[in-house]
Amino acid sequence: WHLDSIRDASFSPDGSKIVTASADETARIWDATTGAAISGPLRHSRALDRAIFSADGSKALITSWDNTAQVWDIATGKAIGERLHHELFVKAAVFSPDGSKVVTASQTTAQVWDSATGRPLYDPIRNENFVENLNFSPDGSKIVIANFARTAQVWDASNGKPIGRPLQ
Repeated sequence: WHLDSIRDASFSPDGSKIVTASADETARIWDATTGAAISGPLRHSRALDRAIFSADGSKALITSWDNTAQVWDIATGKAIGERLHHELFVKAAVFSPDGSKVVTASQTTAQVWDSATGRPLYDPIRNENFVENLNFSPDGSKIVIANFARTAQVWDASNGKPIGRPLQ
């Protein structure tokens, strides 16, 4: 890939904006109709990998190869809260349906964060295998984490405790 290539892009829920994450260490918000940049660059310290909007379209979540993710305010272009730090590359990240939480994953851990402060809500969720992907349930009460062992586990989003057995 090229140093300035866009690595990921997502539409806002209403389809009016696009958020992009680029290898040049910047994310941008774009007008989906005109293609004009709405924000200046949202800067990180390494190449970016993922970019997604919150369900209400007011925030963006950007992951970086610097082992962090950051929540950004779409209206102001300013970072919200602290960077969400992992020990290794952030493989997956998603907002809760109400936007109050973010869950991120790196290798064998997942962390649930307060999206307004960037503070963890409890200890990391530990997986025996590398995390492939994750998501919140529609009501935000549960998190499902899929891993490279071809299993998935459901977790309680309020405390990080497993619910039931792994799905195989």
